[in-house]
Amino acid sequence: MQLQRPALQLVLQDLQNQVQFLNQLPSQLSASDRKKLSHLDSQLESLKKLLGGSNHPTLNTKECAELSLRLEKLAHKLPPKGPFRPLQELCSRLALLGQAAWASLAREEAKNQLEKQFDYLNRPGASQEKRAGGSVGLGVGIDALGNGTKATVSLGVAGAIVLDNNDEGDVYQNRGGGYRRRPICRVRPGS
Repeated sequence: MQLQRPALQLVLQDLQNQVQFLNQLPSQLSASDRKKLSHLDSQLESLKKLLGGSNHPTLNTKECAELSLRLEKLAHKLPPKGPFRPLQELCSRLALLGQAAWASLAREEAKNQLEKQFDYLNRPGASQEKRAGGSVGLGVGIDALGNGTKATVSLGVAGAIVLDNNDEGDVYQNRGGGYRRRPICRVRPGS
């Protein structure tokens, strides 16, 4: 999901026009309401400057995060009743839209990073294996005829981590000591 910069700038401009229209109502707003509208107007202008700072047609992850956090903060400052209700609801919904785009872009970036990291496994039969092990033993015996005392102590530790793939391009991590298969990522077939 990507947010289109021109469309979002139009929505913010429309929201700012609504704020300015409310501010021009003569007797329906108190002084504190007018102060809130003035603050909202300046915040919207600041957001428009943030969005106007790039020529790229879509917002990046940082811009989506900034948009979402600022609009959420504005939505919480506005009272959910009276003439502010539509503005509060619109700010809240735009903040949710920004969060969704932010999460989607962050997920896509993480996925691309994992695909690059595990691209070498994108061949049939490719795998990577790391093993570690250790063993300690001790034996004590007396008398060659078996008429004495005999003791044996042994301790062993082993582990393995194996990365492998399947026909669909999924990369799995298998850990030694049992067969636990945990999917890590999906490498695009044919890339």
